[in-house]
Amino acid sequence: MIKSTNGQKRKRELKISSSLSSRPNTICFETPKDYLLYQATKGAEERYCAPLSTEIQQRLALELRAVEEAGITPQIAMLHEQIVKAKQQGVLIGNGRGTAPSSLLLYLLGITRVDPLKHGLLFERFLNPDTPTKVSIDIEVSERGTLPQRKEDHPYTLLYDSDAIRIGWLTLSHLTWLQDRMEQIKHRLGKEIQLGAIPTDDPDTLQSIGKERGGRCYLLQAPRLQQLWKEIKPDSFNDLMLSIAILYSKGQEIVPTYIARKQGKEPINYLLPVMEPYLSETYGITLYQEQIMQLAKAIANFSSGESDRLRLALYRGLTDESAKMRSQFLAGGQKQGYDKIILEKVWSEWVRIAPLTVNKSHIVGATLLAYQMSYLNTHYPVE
Repeated sequence: MIKSTNGQKRKRELKISSSLSSRPNTICFETPKDYLLYQATKGAEERYCAPLSTEIQQRLALELRAVEEAGITPQIAMLHEQIVKAKQQGVLIGNGRGTAPSSLLLYLLGITRVDPLKHGLLFERFLNPDTPTKVSIDIEVSERGTLPQRKEDHPYTLLYDSDAIRIGWLTLSHLTWLQDRMEQIKHRLGKEIQLGAIPTDDPDTLQSIGKERGGRCYLLQAPRLQQLWKEIKPDSFNDLMLSIAILYSKGQEIVPTYIARKQGKEPINYLLPVMEPYLSETYGITLYQEQIMQLAKAIANFSSGESDRLRLALYRGLTDESAKMRSQFLAGGQKQGYDKIILEKVWSEWVRIAPLTVNKSHIVGATLLAYQMSYLNTHYPVE
């Protein structure tokens, strides 16, 4: 039973996959939280090997608790139902944009396609349990099929808006292209492409991208990217992510350092050994906002809420807030045993680089879409 807005109780019957042969085809849930728990657990069992790891169970429990405390559980449940209906009507759902890919819950519900555990994404970037702010979820969709509540001839449709959460559909022509290409492949070759099954380490695709054959592949046509790839010869999905992140950041001064370190011509040094696990993927360069959050926790024992406020203060150049955070960072770092002079160097570097940092979760989603398009161009060029 679920309480309606007028306080009366009503029963909702929610259809589930008939492949769950051990369960009835219709299940009634007492609350939206029960519904999300069931659907997320089902999604986890489909995406990960059973039994689920402790990491997955703890992360899912944390996220379910956070959305419940934020009062947005019913809206997430509603969105999941809308996504299911949209897919049934032939709409292709995108990888996710903004901070939404940071949520394991959204991934398990099929609302996004990005595995946040695989890419090291932080849930508090989407919804910080310590300092909750308004959540924003924009679902990228193709122009094909019938989308519930979508307005014709409008690229963006607001689905729901309140003080706690905003949800909208965003029509993306690149998804329509991707969907058309997959349907052509199925019609001509009898092969059904599953986006989630496309390997992100395919050497032919990476080589094709490196040789400037981006075609219609989203961001890959940018002249700055093409020039960068002439220098570094991308050989991994991470290289693509870093390149696109640099494009988003507009931090041209980063490029020479990145190229030199990628080519092994410049050593990668860390001001503190504890920084290496968080900066190694970006060759020692602080490029993602999430890295500052992680380092603040590791170096000065910041909480999730404090690290998020630090990120925002540095990114926006909030002088007063940054000054308070600086004192806390230096005190916390010294308490952990780190030298004050080194801590001040770390802080100075953050002040310089923070305005150029980007949201990693958005970069993952955008890079994945570009890669998927390039993969189809590479392996099915005549379609």
